[in-house]
Amino acid sequence: MRGYFGPTFESLLAMFARFDRFSRWLGQIGGVSAGLLGLFYLASIFWPMWFLTLGVSALGALLIGSMWGNPDQTLRRVPSWRPLVEAGKLTYAIYLIHVLCIHAASGFVTRFAGPSFLWTFVASYALALVVGAVVAAAVEQPLIRVGRKVASRLARA
Repeated sequence: MRGYFGPTFESLLAMFARFDRFSRWLGQIGGVSAGLLGLFYLASIFWPMWFLTLGVSALGALLIGSMWGNPDQTLRRVPSWRPLVEAGKLTYAIYLIHVLCIHAASGFVTRFAGPSFLWTFVASYALALVVGAVVAAAVEQPLIRVGRKVASRLARA
């Protein structure tokens, strides 16, 4: 459901952002959106319920819209923080392997600590970052270089 709700809500925001009054309002709610997003995200970790994930999706869209609507706000600098930039470079690799990491972490945590959603979540995140970095370095980057070589040869031909 979140896969349909998020893009639909984001599209509606983009349509309304054309209007100056809405765009100004959107630019002013950055801090509130960020705070609520953090609360909803934490709540969804401890109490995984569908409406919390929809809230995360909606508040994330509002936060992004707010950054677009107000270029001068401090929140716009957050995505350029070095740790976030480095993690952002791994998003495709993490996307490819995250389900495997969740299953591996779940099995590990259950075996050694009993079933725990919180510890499974933490272990899954950590494992996905590590494995994502390995996949990005060993597979993704070399294949990008090969693709660029092939593209440049085709462009010259």
